[in-house]
Amino acid sequence: MKLLDYTLKFSFFLAVSLSATFIAGPLIYKTAMESKNETLETRELGSLEADFLNENTTKYIKLEGNFFNGERFQRVFNTTEKTHLGLFKFFKDKKLITDTSPEDFLPIVISNEKLVELGQVQAKFDNKRLLEKLIIDNTYIIGAPESSIRIVVLVILSIIIILLGVASFVVGSIMFYKNYNTFKKTGKLPEMPNTAENKIKGIKFLLGKKEKSEK
Repeated sequence: MKLLDYTLKFSFFLAVSLSATFIAGPLIYKTAMESKNETLETRELGSLEADFLNENTTKYIKLEGNFFNGERFQRVFNTTEKTHLGLFKFFKDKKLITDTSPEDFLPIVISNEKLVELGQVQAKFDNKRLLEKLIIDNTYIIGAPESSIRIVVLVILSIIIILLGVASFVVGSIMFYKNYNTFKKTGKLPEMPNTAENKIKGIKFLLGKKEKSEK
C-alpha cells in the first residue's frame, strides 16, 4: 500500500509539473501573442447611428450599425463610466460634431457614402461572431487596444510557470528515482514529507505563539 501511495503521489506531482510545462505556460503565452497580434477583419459599414438609449435618460448612449454583408451590431455606452469617449473623439476628429455634449448633437446618423470617406473600417469578432472591437481610421469606436503592460506580464508569467514546471519535474523525478532505489535495496520506502500536514502544524505553532504573547 505504501508503494502504491508513493506512486500515486508522485504521479500526481509529475502530472501537475507536466501540465504547467506543456499546457498552462504555453496557453498563457499563446494568449499574450494573440493579444499582441490582433486578428482584425477589414469591413465596409452600411450605416452607423448613435442616440440616447431612450428619451428618459442621458446616461446611456446606443450605437447601432450594420456591415454590407448584413451583419448588424449594437453597443450601449455608459457616459458615467466614460466608455463613449472613443466614439465622441472620432465624431469630433472627423468634424461630424463641434461639441462633445451629447444633448447638442444626438441623434446622429452616418450613411455609407460618408463612412467611406472617413477611413478604413476594421472589426474583431469573438467565437460567436459577436462584435468585440470596431476601429475606424485607427480610432477605437468599440473596445480598446490591448495593454502592452498586460502582454508583458502574461509573457513573464508564462515563462515563470514553464520554468517552475520543468524544475518541479526534474526534482520530482530525482526524488522518485532515489526513493525507488532505496526501496529496491532495503525493501522500505523513506517517509514522504506531508506538505499539507507541515503547513497545518506551522499555522498551529504560530497561533500558539500568538496566544502566549497575548497572555
